[in-house]
Amino acid sequence: MTEMPRKATIYLDTSIPNALFQEPDERKETTSRVFSQVLPKYEIFISELTVAEIRATPDSALRNKLVELVSQFQVLPTSSDAEVLSREYLKYLKIPEADALHIAIATVEGINYLVTWNMRHIARERTRRIVDNINFLLGAPRIYIVTPDDFLD
Repeated sequence: MTEMPRKATIYLDTSIPNALFQEPDERKETTSRVFSQVLPKYEIFISELTVAEIRATPDSALRNKLVELVSQFQVLPTSSDAEVLSREYLKYLKIPEADALHIAIATVEGINYLVTWNMRHIARERTRRIVDNINFLLGAPRIYIVTPDDFLD
C-alpha cells in the first residue's frame, strides 16, 4: 500500500491567533484569510508555551476565544532539547527568552514553517540568519520563519 505524502507543517506562535481579535484590521484580515485558505493545506502545531501564553491573557472573554480557537491544533511539548537550543540562540540574539523558545520548539520538532506577526524579534532578517547558522552548525533542521503575508498572493 502506498503511503500518503505528509502535509508540510506550520507552527503558530501566539501572535497569530491573537491577530484575529486585535488591531490593526489589516493583520486581522490577513490572518483570517490564512486561517481559511492556507492552514487547511498544512498540518498545524502550537506548543505548550503558546497555550501558557494564551492562558495568561488577562481579558477572560478574549482568553476563552483564543483557547477555543487553538484547541483544534496539535500541541508540542517544551523539550529539554528545545530549551538547550533556545539558550544557544540567546547567546547571539537579543530577544525575549519565550521568542527564542518558540523558534527552538518548532526547530527541534522538525516543523517546516514558523508563522508569526512578531516582526520585532522573530520575523526579521537578523533572527533568520542567526537561527539558520546555528541550526546548520548544530545539525538541527532548517526552519523557515515567515509572516502570514508570505502565504498569500
